[in-house]
Amino acid sequence: EQSSNIPVRRYFARWLDGLIYSTIWSLFLTVVMKINVLDSSKGRIIFDIVVGMVLMLLIEPALLSAFGTTIGKWILGIRITDLNGRRLSYAKARSRVVIMLWRGNGFYIPIYNVVRLWKSFSDCRDGKTLGWEYDSVIHLKDQRKWRIGVYIGACITMLGVIVFGISITGMPKHRGDITVAQFCENYNQLSDYYEMY
Repeated sequence: EQSSNIPVRRYFARWLDGLIYSTIWSLFLTVVMKINVLDSSKGRIIFDIVVGMVLMLLIEPALLSAFGTTIGKWILGIRITDLNGRRLSYAKARSRVVIMLWRGNGFYIPIYNVVRLWKSFSDCRDGKTLGWEYDSVIHLKDQRKWRIGVYIGACITMLGVIVFGISITGMPKHRGDITVAQFCENYNQLSDYYEMY
């Protein structure tokens, strides 16, 4: 079930999962909170990263314990079980994600993040057990080519959803023949959105 290219598959599976969490947060900010996500300060970027990790800690353990996989892993044919071939408990899945964020992604701290990613990739390539995998087993179902097409389609879909959310939120509320009051409302809405003070 293992493959020499599984480190690459695992990286891209995690990348798609991260993109999904980012898309959920981006939609909340744009559609619900009416915040322009394209205008991000350093503080906002750090906050967004923290929220992404929180979403991962909430969603991923639930998916692993319920289905044995995440969306990214499922698309690329990867499944996670415990040492007895059963799905992980929620507690074990959550512990796995916490250790992965620390040992695998370095909590997204600049430079340290790259160091941890490279170390994890090298260890995985060399067949070593990663720090978050002592109580779990990685299964690679197959390497069918259609999985790559589905993966690319999923990535494009997520990016499209983000662009759609940004575009509809950046449009004025009233369009067509509008009154002076509606024009003023549009102006105030877009002024707040684009922070034109």
